[in-house]
Amino acid sequence: MLPSKDRGGRDLRESPRFSMKLPCSVLSEHGKSSAIILDLSVGGAFLGTDDAPPLEETVTLSFKGQGRGKIIAFSLKAIVIHSGRYLQGFDNFNGFGVRFKNIPPRVAAELREILAEGKISATSKFVIIT
Repeated sequence: MLPSKDRGGRDLRESPRFSMKLPCSVLSEHGKSSAIILDLSVGGAFLGTDDAPPLEETVTLSFKGQGRGKIIAFSLKAIVIHSGRYLQGFDNFNGFGVRFKNIPPRVAAELREILAEGKISATSKFVIIT
């Protein structure tokens, strides 16, 4: 796994990350579970949960955001790249990080727009994959 910050504390990720607490669903080969997106970018996310899939497992992360006056549902394939703890403010969460796989350019653009507008929030509803 690549470090997320250099020695000076600058972020090395390709896409800016946004902190939030957004309910989502996670579908893995072990079944469906719920999690909270704590950190999201066009490249990946950190999910708060006590039910982390194994490293390198492919999962589908599903959630909704609002952009251009409409609700956009996202269902993104991702690979689990690490598990551990995440500090957000004074809260400490168990969970796992994912890197999104093969996001179509149109979907990446929609996600980038919604993140830039700040239209993803805990009031957004989440999608269940069936």
